[in-house]
Amino acid sequence: MDSFIIDIPKKQKQKNINRGHEPFVWAIRKIPVKLREVNVAAYTHQYVLLGPLRFGKPEPNNIKKLKLEFLNAFLSRTKKNKSELTDIIRTDDNEVHIRNCYSEFCHVGSDTYVELILLDSLFILELLMQDKEHCSGQKDHNMMKYNIQNPGSLREDLLLFENQIPFDVLRDLFSVAALNWDTSFIKLCVGYFSRHNQTVNEVGDKVDALHFTDLMVKILVGNTPPTPTCLLCRMSEKKKLVHTATKLSKTGGVEFFLVGDKDLSIGNKISLNNKTLALPKLYVLGTTECMYRNCMVSEQVNRREEDTWFCSYILLMSFLIKTREDVELLIKEGIIFHDLDNDQQVVDMINKLCTQIKFDQFHYSEICEKLNRTCHRWWIPLRSWGNGCVTILNDVYFNDFWRGTATVAAVFLLLLTLIQSITSILQVMLGHK
Repeated sequence: MDSFIIDIPKKQKQKNINRGHEPFVWAIRKIPVKLREVNVAAYTHQYVLLGPLRFGKPEPNNIKKLKLEFLNAFLSRTKKNKSELTDIIRTDDNEVHIRNCYSEFCHVGSDTYVELILLDSLFILELLMQDKEHCSGQKDHNMMKYNIQNPGSLREDLLLFENQIPFDVLRDLFSVAALNWDTSFIKLCVGYFSRHNQTVNEVGDKVDALHFTDLMVKILVGNTPPTPTCLLCRMSEKKKLVHTATKLSKTGGVEFFLVGDKDLSIGNKISLNNKTLALPKLYVLGTTECMYRNCMVSEQVNRREEDTWFCSYILLMSFLIKTREDVELLIKEGIIFHDLDNDQQVVDMINKLCTQIKFDQFHYSEICEKLNRTCHRWWIPLRSWGNGCVTILNDVYFNDFWRGTATVAAVFLLLLTLIQSITSILQVMLGHK
């Protein structure tokens, strides 16, 4: 059995590879410092370091052991040897392409670089395969022996924007080594990320991606760009939604409609028809913030401005959700599901997602303008005053059966007293005539 270990001598005697003449892709970059400071944990690995951006950082011995054992397990499973798979990466053109996927140049020789990429790539592939076997009952998948208390955290590590291996490298290695595997690489990936995560949908085999974070963006948005109900426009104060979900409902008469309960992608689902705002389901789980933050960075880095649909969706939801009452309303309408401790945590998470994110383009500007107009007509203040009075009456005088009965009786007595007073006054006035 081939063993595998990366050893970097102080004086490299390896073939040096530069970036060549291929246009820099830089699909995988360092998270900006100010953005990282908003929530350091969301961009920080819990167990596994992957890729050249992590190169040179200390890695625990249990993770080194895990990677090596998984690599050897992959070679044993596929009946391939290390040199066959190394050749896939070693070609000058392919190595240059891989290096160009990263914003920072990794100053190591070709041999070390290829071994680094191959070790991390085969670890990922074996992890996906073992997870599928474990979930289908074919094989035990015990991660405790590697001191990994929560295997689900590995999924989060694989979605970190800085922690990526180019998707085509993984796909090429899989296609060569796993010829007899009973599923496609795309389905293997989606299956891995969808287990224990209700925010992941099925996608077709033809979907392409730059890396796992980019794949998740494609899953969340949908395979094809949504058909907008508005024109793409630059962000401005006029294009922002100035009313929350609760105010839109109470003063503007806006209703919220859940579309695509099981299909959670954004697609072309967000629309405004008369006063009905259609929205997809928003799951807010313990792992959601980490996934959403990295997806937003990936979309802004790897997509054209007109394709930043997921960022626009999160911005729209941050406009709608400002208080616990907004969350309660959208939960009641089936738009939001969460497993956090309280509704306020949902408010805080959704609004902080947009901190330090640049929004040059906003896809739902026309919808926001129409919603703003529903609360700016002349009769809206009267309706708002009336709704406020009804709310006070419900909360103070009719909050239970007995208090409501007492209120009605008091009003009845008040009316009788008023009628008696008016009658007495009329009698007095008539008597003077």
